[in-house]
Amino acid sequence: MAVALTLAACGGGDDGGTAEPAPPPEPAPPVAPEPVEPEPVEPLTPPEPVTDCPTQDVAGDLDLSESCTVPTNVLVDGRISIENGALTVIGTVNGSVRQIGDGGVLIRARGVVTGNVTEENSGAVRVEGGTVSGDITESGKGPVLVESGSRVEGSIAEDGRGNVRIREGTEIGGDIAEGGRGNCDISQGANVTGTATGGCDLR
Repeated sequence: MAVALTLAACGGGDDGGTAEPAPPPEPAPPVAPEPVEPEPVEPLTPPEPVTDCPTQDVAGDLDLSESCTVPTNVLVDGRISIENGALTVIGTVNGSVRQIGDGGVLIRARGVVTGNVTEENSGAVRVEGGTVSGDITESGKGPVLVESGSRVEGSIAEDGRGNVRIREGTEIGGDIAEGGRGNCDISQGANVTGTATGGCDLR
């Protein structure tokens, strides 16, 4: 009886081996991030044209309905459109000038227009010692007058009933054309690089 108990205590029904460790858990599959909708971007809107005569630098266009002077040392970085008013430029217009209706355009000494100058009614275009880097076009019955000491780097065209008068001591970089019923007089002391047509007389 004592022997049986000893064997049972030593055997115990277990084979006596070491237990295998449990395998590691499978890694979780990666989860794709949720797509993020971009924030809507508001379209850029151009600034509204200024409607007041400038007394300081302006970055943008001017739409005027009365007479106006661009003073000395003032820069308008844009075009100027003026209706039924006279425009005088003593400062700088970095763009074109268009005059419609009653009025006219005067570019005085030290005044600069880097674009074209267009007048579409009875008003005159006068350059009195200033500079126009583009063309001058007069399509109404007003005259084009370029006085001594002035410089027009482009061409000059008068297509209506107005006259063209180019004084001595001026520099014209393009052509001069009188396409309407007006007269065209060019002083002998004027320096005209292009050709003169439409009955222009050299005086």
